[in-house]
Amino acid sequence: MKTLYLLSALIVASVASAQIVITGIYDGDASDPKGIEAYVVSTGDYTGWAVELQFNANTTWSNGYTFDGSYTAGEFLYITSTPDTLTGWGWASKGTIISDGSFNQNGDDSYRIIDGSSTVIDSFGVDGTDGTGQAWEFTDSYAYRSDGTAPTATFAVGEWTYGGVNFLETVGGGQQAFLTGQFGTYAVPEPSTIAAILGLCALGFVVVRRRR
Repeated sequence: MKTLYLLSALIVASVASAQIVITGIYDGDASDPKGIEAYVVSTGDYTGWAVELQFNANTTWSNGYTFDGSYTAGEFLYITSTPDTLTGWGWASKGTIISDGSFNQNGDDSYRIIDGSSTVIDSFGVDGTDGTGQAWEFTDSYAYRSDGTAPTATFAVGEWTYGGVNFLETVGGGQQAFLTGQFGTYAVPEPSTIAAILGLCALGFVVVRRRR
């Protein structure tokens, strides 16, 4: 039974520890819009947390945006160098639009979130690697985090959906309609999903005990 309790604790902790995660990157056709989407998993004061950027194959990180104040669980944040475009698209109804000129990525850059102690919480892109030609390149395209995936200090390339290079130049219906429908959709595991996982853990525990 102690094993089951430990597994339960690990699962719940992995969800609860996800406080602010990077959920989307967009590099629009003709360089508009540009920015990232972040999702607040747990309500709290994030003063001193920051999004850092790494351009091209640079091996050093630069500060992009520093959070100031409290955020509410379930809130989407759009940190962008093109706020007027997102406002015109009605994204203020999705979440908070934050204007920051640093977020003018070119499809081959990396991002990470650090907490107030400079501990890496989440990341997108491979540290020190130019994204050109990589699976995660998003030139004139986008990348979006899969539902239910937790933040990773080391980029988990398989936990994202990618449009592919130049996707937003040719997407049917136009990039506005596509990005508006794609972004603001990330979801953490529902309580029922967590319960189902715990149920499977319990079943496995019973099977193991019977085999013994």
